[in-house]
Amino acid sequence: MEKETTQQNTEAHGEKHYGIIIAVIITAAILSVAIWYGATGKISDLGKVTVDVSGVAPTLRESTETPVVKPPTEQFIVADLGKIEGSQKENIATADTNIFTAPVNFKSFSYDAKVGKVVSLSGNCSDKYYAVLIFDSSVDYRKDPSAARSNRAFECPAAKLFNTEVNLRDINLSSGSYYVFVADQGSTGSWYNPR
Repeated sequence: MEKETTQQNTEAHGEKHYGIIIAVIITAAILSVAIWYGATGKISDLGKVTVDVSGVAPTLRESTETPVVKPPTEQFIVADLGKIEGSQKENIATADTNIFTAPVNFKSFSYDAKVGKVVSLSGNCSDKYYAVLIFDSSVDYRKDPSAARSNRAFECPAAKLFNTEVNLRDINLSSGSYYVFVADQGSTGSWYNPR
């Protein structure tokens, strides 16, 4: 009787070992598959079910969500004209306006407030900041520099090359014609060297 009990305990103990070994093997297999899928970039395929819907009539549902329409983008590359003689750190409000570039020489664009627009600018900068200024096309910035519809300064990157986008909806522009330019700006004072 004692021998039978020992044999039964040994068999039960052996079955427990087999169960544990099988569980470890299954877990290792699952982990191997997960690691392989992750390494091949197919982790998102796990758990996906493919359903053949050919021959199934589509049903139309009315959506209450308004589709998000990305406004068109107009891109400008701002050429470095070099420092205009006399404009380096010159206060535009009190400087001789003839030393600054005429507005017709800047990038111009039309804007429809119903459609929206993103203006993308790229170029180089030479001071701590670069400013992006937008003026109504009927305004001469040299005579009224404070009339800018938008005047935003951005930190000049270490490489001295910038690429920035201005969503015109964010600055609440009305429909019309505008021009845009970039200027350098230091830690203090106004912007200078418009281009």
